[in-house]
Amino acid sequence: MRRAYNLHLVDGFGVDGATGMPQLDPVEVVPERLRAFTSCPRCSDPNAGVHFFLDDYRFEGTWSDPVRYVPMLSRFACVLTPD
Repeated sequence: MRRAYNLHLVDGFGVDGATGMPQLDPVEVVPERLRAFTSCPRCSDPNAGVHFFLDDYRFEGTWSDPVRYVPMLSRFACVLTPD
């Protein structure tokens, strides 16, 4: 079950007691601009944030193989969580 939901990737992080969802620390990064996740392979913009306000199928790979996308997403100032 843990691997089905990628929970093994957040071992050591705080989780909400009621839901078991990982808790994210608040951040105060305000990117200069936002780029859609689909544009990320073609650019490197250290002052931009990455958003996932797209049809879910466009970022399915981040769920099925999240570690693969870490190097690409690390090139940006911040990454917004999908809704």
